[in-house]
Amino acid sequence: MGKNIVVLCDGTGNQVEGDLSNVLKLFRIAVKNEQQIVYYNAGVGTIGLSSEWGRVFQDAKAIFGLATGYGLDDNIADAYRFVCEHYQEGDRIFLFGFSRGSYTVRAVAGMIHMVGLLRPAQLNVVSYALTAYKRASQDNKLKIAWDFGRVMGARHATIHFLGVWDTVASMIVPRPDRLYLPSLRTLPYTRKNPSVRCFRHAVAIDERRRMFRLNKWEPDQIYEPLPFANPPSKIAQDVVEMGFAGVHSDVGGGYPEEESGLSKFPLAWLIEEAIGQGLLTDTVMYE
Repeated sequence: MGKNIVVLCDGTGNQVEGDLSNVLKLFRIAVKNEQQIVYYNAGVGTIGLSSEWGRVFQDAKAIFGLATGYGLDDNIADAYRFVCEHYQEGDRIFLFGFSRGSYTVRAVAGMIHMVGLLRPAQLNVVSYALTAYKRASQDNKLKIAWDFGRVMGARHATIHFLGVWDTVASMIVPRPDRLYLPSLRTLPYTRKNPSVRCFRHAVAIDERRRMFRLNKWEPDQIYEPLPFANPPSKIAQDVVEMGFAGVHSDVGGGYPEEESGLSKFPLAWLIEEAIGQGLLTDTVMYE
């Protein structure tokens, strides 16, 4: 039996120290050994600057990233690279995220579906793989990504579990084909993906702010673990989107501990769902 590869991507503005998001809380209790390797990405502009002016710049960059998607490419590429480097046949891929980190892992899943997993010796072309994946969202150029994966001999893999807290909607990006005017873009297979076996989404039912527009998963999807078989295998995708009381950070965490009561419910729910699918956790820390 293979190992678990766990990727956790946080929302913009969450910190490793201080008030913890649900992604960081999950990172703390996840077992880290040869049976389960764990990757954590804090998001854009969250670590590294200690001066007062540096933190002002960092906070501004974080807000800009949340609103526009600035820095998303680096986050997708880093998480995808980690999976490519460590994946072996039989491994199970778990992806978790909050806010725009949720969108990041959904894009990683979409990239794995379209391009496949590059081999460790090919990690120098990850940026080209990401470009091929992103171009597929423009003018229906899906064939570019498929061809890139085939030429590079990328490995077929599926997503065992994709669990997210309150995914933000499509990002605003400058479009070269429109004189670099800002435009909404939805990356391929971030709302529908036949390579995802199990999908769980904790949703904030009281959030109304436009910056936190919800990106829901399309219902009634099919999971295809062996798309190249004849005939291809097709199974009903295991999907649950569960609503929880509160606004964005009431679901994904990040408030001071005395104000984080609501966020514990979606945290416990998603952890239990993931444990049921084979995620390994430190039971002492969890309890």
